[in-house]
Amino acid sequence: MNSLRTCIVTSDSLRRDIYRLRYEVYTKELGSFSDADFSEKLESDVYDEYAIHIAVLSNETLAGTLRLVLDSPHGFVMEPEFTLPSWMDRTKVVEHSRGIICTPYRGLGVYTLLLECAYQWQREHGKPICIGAPNTDKLAGILQEKGWLPFGEVTSYHGISVIPMYHAL
Repeated sequence: MNSLRTCIVTSDSLRRDIYRLRYEVYTKELGSFSDADFSEKLESDVYDEYAIHIAVLSNETLAGTLRLVLDSPHGFVMEPEFTLPSWMDRTKVVEHSRGIICTPYRGLGVYTLLLECAYQWQREHGKPICIGAPNTDKLAGILQEKGWLPFGEVTSYHGISVIPMYHAL
């Protein structure tokens, strides 16, 4: 496997690759969204405008992605389903969302690279609190091993069992 590197996404072409990957995973692999809702075969939403996108590349091939959603007029992605704890200062919170690893790169530490890059960005920008709603099948356990804690009950979100979690850096 080629060497892997992380980057903060600044190019429109890489952002389109990310949206294309999200479309493939969320419509084809997981069946969370309807194919009919994405005529251009790109999955994006209103939160992307307020997000920092991170990519792991193998040479120039997208191996994985994670977005860091900042508070906005829309709030956070998980808020329609979960209430944030009252002690959280929204100005210091970043939601980890749409974390995806391409199939050939799963099990190779790509998610750890994404987290390391996310944490570095958060520290540099004064956003020490991470929140997210990881799936309970695997990701919640991985995050719990990395110090994340639940703050609510398991629920079904887009057909996936998820739990709200946070981590303070």
